[in-house]
Amino acid sequence: MARTQDEEEITLRSEDSEVEQPSVPRTAQERKKEALYLPIASIVSAMGGFEEFKNEDDEIFTAYSLGDQVIGCLKDLKRFWKMDEKDDDRTVSRIFHEVGLLKNDLIPILLSTLGTSPKGDRIALACVELMGAMTWPINVAEELRDAQLLDELKKTIDYTSLITAQLSYKASILRSGALRAMFQLMTPSLSKTQRERSDKDNNVISLVLHTFRNLAALKDRVSTSDSADAIEQSTLQSEYIRQLTDEHIFDLLIAIAANSETSEYSNWNMVTLDIFHLIFRGVKPADLMVPADKVDEKRLTDLLDLEGNRRRAEARKTTSRHSRFGTTVSLKSGGRSYILHKQSALAVGPEKTMDKIKKSKAKKIRKDDDLQTPAHLRPDAIQCLYNVSISFIDSAFNPFFASVLKDIRMERLKVKESDTVRFLFLVRFFLEFFLLVYRDEQARGVDPQSEEGHDFDLIAEMTEPQSIAFVTKRMQEALEEKPIQWLELHAGIDCFIQVLLVIDGLATSGNDEHVDVAEILQNKLYYENETLDMVLTVINKYNTQSLKYLDSVIHLSYVLLRMLEKYSKSKAYMYVRKKKSRAKKRKGKKNMDEEEGDGVGQGDEEEEEMDRGALSYGEHAFEFEKFEGTFASESTLQTCMTYLEGYKEFSDPEQMKRIVSLMHRQAIKAKAEGLFFKPTVLELFQRILDDEAFAAAKDSSTTDLKKLIEYILKKFFKSVKENPMLLVEIFFPKTRHQLGKMRLGEADPYATSEDEGPSTKFKMLGEVEVQPGFSLSQQIGIAIACLVDADQLSLVEVVKAQLALAAASRHEIVLTTDGDSAPVEDEDDESDEAIRRKAGRLSGPSKGALALFTPYSVELASEEEKAAGASNVHFKLLLRLLKWESTEVPESQDLVWSIPTSLLPATLDSDIKLIDNFLLDPVDPNGKTAADLLRKKRKAPVRKRKEKDLVDGLSGDESDVPKKVRQKKRKEELAAYKSAQFIEDSDDEDNEERDAKFFAAERALREKLMTGAVTAVAANGSKVSKKAAKSKKAAEPAEPKKGKEKKGKGRAKKGKEPKRTVFDTELVSDLSEDDQLAEPARSERGSSTEQQHTSAVTSSGGAERKRTLSVTSFSDASERVGSVDKETPDEDSDSVGQVSQAKKRRVVLDSDDDE
Repeated sequence: MARTQDEEEITLRSEDSEVEQPSVPRTAQERKKEALYLPIASIVSAMGGFEEFKNEDDEIFTAYSLGDQVIGCLKDLKRFWKMDEKDDDRTVSRIFHEVGLLKNDLIPILLSTLGTSPKGDRIALACVELMGAMTWPINVAEELRDAQLLDELKKTIDYTSLITAQLSYKASILRSGALRAMFQLMTPSLSKTQRERSDKDNNVISLVLHTFRNLAALKDRVSTSDSADAIEQSTLQSEYIRQLTDEHIFDLLIAIAANSETSEYSNWNMVTLDIFHLIFRGVKPADLMVPADKVDEKRLTDLLDLEGNRRRAEARKTTSRHSRFGTTVSLKSGGRSYILHKQSALAVGPEKTMDKIKKSKAKKIRKDDDLQTPAHLRPDAIQCLYNVSISFIDSAFNPFFASVLKDIRMERLKVKESDTVRFLFLVRFFLEFFLLVYRDEQARGVDPQSEEGHDFDLIAEMTEPQSIAFVTKRMQEALEEKPIQWLELHAGIDCFIQVLLVIDGLATSGNDEHVDVAEILQNKLYYENETLDMVLTVINKYNTQSLKYLDSVIHLSYVLLRMLEKYSKSKAYMYVRKKKSRAKKRKGKKNMDEEEGDGVGQGDEEEEEMDRGALSYGEHAFEFEKFEGTFASESTLQTCMTYLEGYKEFSDPEQMKRIVSLMHRQAIKAKAEGLFFKPTVLELFQRILDDEAFAAAKDSSTTDLKKLIEYILKKFFKSVKENPMLLVEIFFPKTRHQLGKMRLGEADPYATSEDEGPSTKFKMLGEVEVQPGFSLSQQIGIAIACLVDADQLSLVEVVKAQLALAAASRHEIVLTTDGDSAPVEDEDDESDEAIRRKAGRLSGPSKGALALFTPYSVELASEEEKAAGASNVHFKLLLRLLKWESTEVPESQDLVWSIPTSLLPATLDSDIKLIDNFLLDPVDPNGKTAADLLRKKRKAPVRKRKEKDLVDGLSGDESDVPKKVRQKKRKEELAAYKSAQFIEDSDDEDNEERDAKFFAAERALREKLMTGAVTAVAANGSKVSKKAAKSKKAAEPAEPKKGKEKKGKGRAKKGKEPKRTVFDTELVSDLSEDDQLAEPARSERGSSTEQQHTSAVTSSGGAERKRTLSVTSFSDASERVGSVDKETPDEDSDSVGQVSQAKKRRVVLDSDDDE
């Protein structure tokens, strides 16, 4: 059958299409898009469309006509949208944009159905739900980072088209007035009370608020062309702010913020926080203070100034040579030649041209601001934000931030990790704006307490100690994170700066209540040493962060040091709290009794608390000069020089003032000008001085910097002249020790520790003492030798002079009080020597003369002597060896020395002679220096008696005794055990009758020992035959162990049996007879000795007395500690001062004497 002409054309067309089909296979993304496009397009078409209608006047108008299945179509579109949750390419989102879903369908349906009927409201709500999902912001940086971590990064993902689509959605919503419709959709739910609201009402409010948040998150695109769309997309945020104001949406947000502490609106405080953060992101509070009619003028002035500075800088670098003339310069250096094709080589020289090339290659790229990007808003939008900020401070600041802070601390589910950064940012913004308004009103003479004025009560929430502590804690946690959370740290630094400025404003407000609040806040703030150290850590850890972060770090250091210095000067003394090292946990948390299950020691909460390794704090005196000196370090200097290097970009004179202040503290106040002796720093100073614009500047900050640089350079050249090796040392970093010696003005601050003389050996020690083994006079001679070796003989002369004055005054008191028995011819002689002779004839000062003695105050006249009395360890050692006393002056931390009344005039005279003798005949340290015979003074050890585990004496049947009863009984026995050390030894008392009975018992026992009735076998190394011991050991039945062997540091090594004496029952007489012999001696001791443990007898009694006491006290000790378990003694018990109960009741045998 022949084919028709149409069939032939179709066949030819299909063949042509097969021939024209590309050979390149399509990607999976293209195939997926092709498969989804037609179903989505058909659903969108079924929703409805624009049609022409006639009204009553026969006028034609266009309106959107809904399809019959519009609700079903909206549900189908929501199902398609969920497919993008697992699609990185967001294929459905791209198709929605291509078919024009939001602009052509969703917005018209929302506007036409809202308020018509319940069904219409339902359709409008579904449209808003889709609009909120389509405008959800895309965090491109986070998605790329996550994809890179999961190795799923795709180069084909086009984020630019997605962001462009969202900006077009925002433009369509603003152009159509859909914001008013969304607000009307939320109003019925907001008008209900908390009890009347259903879950649907809460969901509607949350949906609309999050849609507002999504629109605020879409940033404007920088205009790169003159097209209408480009200009519109560059001003979308300004238009959005204006419509939020016109539709009273800002009023709603402020109302929610003001009532966020109530249950009515507390559910939406975090989304409100997010909206305000996105609105004020990139806006400077100072820009809001500019009147709306002068915003454009100010911006134009700033741009013209920037362009003028740039042109002047380029004009200084260019030459008069025309650009059409080529330039080639050949440079030879080190056997290599370089060819430069730059005209600047003729103007500035080839060397500087080469340097510029190197610097341009090694230049580090830093962001301007990692916390926020600058926003360029229209003047009308800035005026709207000013009004919103004023309203927020007047009504919502305190309740809103109190509610947000409470939720963050409680870690509620609605709180996200990024909400902390938003909280810190908004607090910083509104505090800074408040301070600007407060200063402006002060300049205009407005009373802060009036209705028009703004007082600090409006921001009282952030002046609470717990709020300030939260800010500092978040900063500390951001620093401790690995890696450091720089974004949160930056937000915390900015917030902390404004908190400090608010406290400073309170202190200078003139209001007594505000001044008292500032006093309390500063006291609490500076009391925590962690906060002060954190500021130092922040400035030291700067590396390659953004320039705005660097500016914040310098600003924080400047503000804190200025306020801390002012506060410390107003106080006589300050204290800070520092952390102590963690307490060591006691070994053996479960004692042997607990292992046996007797319940002793269980539930003792106080002891468990002491055993925990909890943090402890200690108070330390605070000196601002020392804290200020910690900023004089290499890392701090590097941060300051990095900031100073960008001095040309400073837009505010305050920036120059801050860096000059920090450098002044380092170089002048901390006396660390040597810190600036570095090639890079000196080169930077040279560039600054060569800058013509800098030289022509006349403002105070620039002048101060110029003077400071000149001062440092003068110090440098002077030091080089005195020490030429400094030219080598400047290439190496300086340690804290070297900087300290430079502050003290030593001749060679770069000497190593091996070259240090005796004058610096103990410079950093608080106190020193003479090594043991020397008499008191020898110790005084060593102290004098240390001062003489350090060329401080003048201090020794001061001591002699003060001794002579004190001796003369006390001699005079003795002569006046006790009279004089000297011959008459000596009465007219009033010389010191005569007075001493008269006093020497007396037997000694009477009690009346001693009562008239008063402490002699030592007068240290010069500043050098006062400094030596406070810090010279050798001088202080000599004074303490002479028994002088010292008291500390809280205001100046100096020491005031005095000679106590206990030193008699003769003692003072002998001290003078002793000093003279050692000056004539110094001590001989046997080839060492006198300083080598000193050591750091050790603190007196705190001896803690080792508490043995005492058994309660409770039987197994009594294990059910209440826990409190067992604990009480255990504490009583511990107290009785500890009281043994306070029982007096009866041997110290004189009682002849008791001694006679005692020695009689001794003789009886000694006769018994001589007959061989009492003997024993030593466990190891005894001369007594070991066979008896072995036979005895074999004959005795094995006794069960009653406790586990104690483990500890003092455990004996494996294989080595500790030496101990054992009790041989076969060779020892009956114990009852020993008790009868010892009874007369024991009866005299009375009831007081019944609780006393047997103590070792001194060597005065001899070996026989020692044995007798051991035997006679055996039964007595057995009665007293009968409840003590007869367990195997610890290996640690052989150490001195740790004799166990079992050892104390053993018999001392003759074999011990033989050894």
